[in-house]
Amino acid sequence: MLDQELYTRINENDNGEDNLLFLSCFNAIHVEQYRLPQFTPITDKIGQMFQPHLSEARTLHENAKLVQLDPAMAVNFLHLANIKYKSSSIPEAIAQMGEGSLYVYLHSINQSSGSINVTNNLIVQLSLALWEHSYLTGAFCALVASHLQGYDPDKAMLAGLLHDIGSIPVLTIGAENSELVENPLLLDAAMRQLKDPVGSLLCQRFRLPEYIASAMTHAENYQYISQEKVDYAELVTVAHIAMDQMEESELMTIPVCKKISSRLMNTKTLYGLLVEAKEDLWETYRILEG
Repeated sequence: MLDQELYTRINENDNGEDNLLFLSCFNAIHVEQYRLPQFTPITDKIGQMFQPHLSEARTLHENAKLVQLDPAMAVNFLHLANIKYKSSSIPEAIAQMGEGSLYVYLHSINQSSGSINVTNNLIVQLSLALWEHSYLTGAFCALVASHLQGYDPDKAMLAGLLHDIGSIPVLTIGAENSELVENPLLLDAAMRQLKDPVGSLLCQRFRLPEYIASAMTHAENYQYISQEKVDYAELVTVAHIAMDQMEESELMTIPVCKKISSRLMNTKTLYGLLVEAKEDLWETYRILEG
């Protein structure tokens, strides 16, 4: 059941074009067979890597890393798994559904999903920027988690990768509005304003784990700090702060950064891990271009 209360509240609080855009997103997500639109220049290349003779030669985690190269593909795959199972990470979903059927599932997802408009340069630029930010955030969170006790790097990767998925329906549906497409600042503002409520709808619609919903909520709240021993939203918050190009001394004045930094093992630093995550991103570009 989608959040009818949220729908009603936004419907009654008319914010002009943004309001209409939210309602369009709500109605689209409400369709029974809805799949998150995928960015075909990336997902087509990923799909080619999942020919049976290729995917069967890889380990489960190697296949999971490829699924996690794209947030929309990861969400659609997790949703498919959660129709029958209750998966909290991509490796878990692959294990439950069977590695031997991975190509069939991903091919089905690619065939049934909508696609982001790649004929408009603005939409392509915004899509690439969103993909790059999402992947870098996920890679950073996974690296940090690998140096913290009690954290699962696969869940950390997913929290970072999916924290902005609410932007995807806003972008794809907004691309059908000529006024928004002709005004990049207006479309960008709409994405910023609506990504959280639309992301909330997607979490409900796709039965995503609670830690992902929490990451969406707190990603850009620099004052966020949890009382829980393990909180993936904190990692996503730290990722945003670290990517804000602050000096390291300034970074350590922010409670959540100080907390996570103090728990890192092996003398790692947040900035050192950010550099590693950026190297991972460029390696991913090379994989996709290969």
